[in-house]
Amino acid sequence: MNWITERELQEFKEFCKKQKIKDSFNNYIVWKDKYKI
Repeated sequence: MNWITERELQEFKEFCKKQKIKDSFNNYIVWKDKYKI
């Protein structure tokens, strides 16, 4: 089951770089929760 799109993944990785955070799964969940609608 692939529920993450390539584009989302790129966005998330960019976000991580900017925020200087690790692109872990937990961070992805938080990001998706807070920043995606």
